[in-house]
Amino acid sequence: MNRNGLRILSLVVSSYMLLALVWWTVLLSKENRTIKDLKIEILGLKQASKAYPSAEFRAIERTANRKSIMVLGEGIVFGLSLIIGLYLINRAYRRELAASDQQNNFLLAITHELKSPLTSMKMGLETLNRHHLTEDLKREIINDSILEGNRLESLINNLLLANKIDSKYKFEKQSLNVDEHITHYVNSQPQILLNQGIQLETNAGKVIYADEQALEIVYSNLIENASKYAKNTPLKIVTSRVGKNIIIKFEDQGVGIPIKYRKAVLNKFFRIGNEDTRTTKGTGLGLYIVKQIVEGHNGKLTIKDNIPQGCIIEIQIPISH
Repeated sequence: MNRNGLRILSLVVSSYMLLALVWWTVLLSKENRTIKDLKIEILGLKQASKAYPSAEFRAIERTANRKSIMVLGEGIVFGLSLIIGLYLINRAYRRELAASDQQNNFLLAITHELKSPLTSMKMGLETLNRHHLTEDLKREIINDSILEGNRLESLINNLLLANKIDSKYKFEKQSLNVDEHITHYVNSQPQILLNQGIQLETNAGKVIYADEQALEIVYSNLIENASKYAKNTPLKIVTSRVGKNIIIKFEDQGVGIPIKYRKAVLNKFFRIGNEDTRTTKGTGLGLYIVKQIVEGHNGKLTIKDNIPQGCIIEIQIPISH
C-alpha cells in the first residue's frame, strides 16, 4: 500500500474510533437517564401519598447527575486525548515523509554531483589521449579538470564535515584577524568563482577566536551559493564591528530566498524545489554546514532581503578578548 493509501486508511480508522466514542457516550447517557426514571417511578409508587420528595428520591437524583457528569467528562477527556494523539501521530507521519523526501532528494543530488565532475575529468583526459591538440587547448582542458577536481574535493569535504558536525566536532580555534583572513581567502580563489566579481569591504579591524579552516568553508559555501543563484551579478562582502560582535555580510543580487523557506534552508538536505526539475547544482548541505560552524563559534546566522533584489547572509561572531 502506498503513502496515500496508508494515510486514508488511518483517517478512516481514526474517524470510526471518534464516532464510536461519541455514540457510546450518548448511549450511556441515555441509559443513565432511563435507569434514573425507572428508579423514580418505582419510588413514586411507594410514596404516592407523600407531598414532598423524600431523601431517597433526592439521592437518586444526585446519583444520576454524578453518573451523567462522569460519563460526559470521561467521554470529553478520552475524545480530546484521541484527537491530540491523532494530531501528534499525523504530524510525526508528515515529518517522516518530509525527511524521507529530503533524503531521497539528497541521494539524487549527491549522485549527480559526484558523477558530473568525474565525467568531465574523464572526458578531458580522453580528449588529451586521443587527439593532437594545441598547447592552449591542452592547458584549458587541464585547468578545467583541475577545477572539477577541486569541486569534487570540496563536495567530499562538505560531506565529511557534515558528518563530523553531527558527531559534536571540536573546532581548532585560534586568534584571527577577520579582515586579513577573508581578504587572503578571496584573493586565492580560482577565477571561475570570481567571474561575477566580488566587492570586498573590510571595516572590522578586530580579532576573533575561530577555526581558520572552518571559516574558509563558510566563505566557500556562501561564495559558491552566490555563483549559482546570482549569476552574472556582483557579490558584495562587507566586514564590520557592531558592539561586541564582528559582522560579515554576503550581499548578492540573485533570486533571493523566500521568507517561508528561510528556516528550512538551514536544515540538512533541504533544497527549494524538486530534484527532478531543479537545474542548479548542490546537495542541501551548504547552508546547514555554515549555520553549524557559525553556532559552533557562539555566533548567529541571519537571512535577509537585499533591497531591491537578492539576499543577504549575515554572520555575527563575538570578538575575542
